[in-house]
Amino acid sequence: MTAKHSRIALLLASVLVFSSSAYAATAIYFPTGSPSNAVNTGGMTAGGLFRRAPDAAPIIFNSLGFIDLNTDFPTLLGPDGISGSYQVSLWRIDTYTQTPPMVGPVVPTSWTLLANTTITPSSPLGENFGDAFRYNRIPATTINPGDYIIIGATLPTGPLPDKWLSGAVPVNYVGFTGPGTGFTLSGGVFFSGLGPGTLIANASTEIFIPEPASLSLLAMAGLAMLGRRRA
Repeated sequence: MTAKHSRIALLLASVLVFSSSAYAATAIYFPTGSPSNAVNTGGMTAGGLFRRAPDAAPIIFNSLGFIDLNTDFPTLLGPDGISGSYQVSLWRIDTYTQTPPMVGPVVPTSWTLLANTTITPSSPLGENFGDAFRYNRIPATTINPGDYIIIGATLPTGPLPDKWLSGAVPVNYVGFTGPGTGFTLSGGVFFSGLGPGTLIANASTEIFIPEPASLSLLAMAGLAMLGRRRA
């Protein structure tokens, strides 16, 4: 094998090794709750408001996800797949009111849509242990220290084939606070009213890479090419 062929083989092997290794992705929160928190209400865009802590570093999200609760025992057993398709969106809150100032609930008055994607039954699960969301990749989206964001899903008319959590309290990853309250988007305006802990969508730093099977075909093709050149 020539030096050039050796470099090609090493590159293919490195790709395969990388594809099988998981890394610790950071999301906004880890969902918790009981079966009584699981609902299948639809016909709205619903989500929760979170904040990137002022003393935290900027964070870059690369994917958005929709919650995958176990059909028979929500929150008690692991994800078992979803049946519907849902658009998940991430908004940055540009201006807001707060009564009383500094400590009261944050009420958005203007916002910017940063990214969205549609999660389907074929969307993959996050790679972190216990990750209960199915994700799709989005363009790299930076959230800066102190930013308020809403992460939510557009739900078709219910009852939905899949459940999400209402009135539950999440465990946030380091650097995030919230959700202070649940929000619905109607007529281009965010309304508070779902109560605390609307756990339906998430954002993650994880970058999805091609499935191992696809990479295996790439490697086989590369090895076949080396064999033809040797011949």
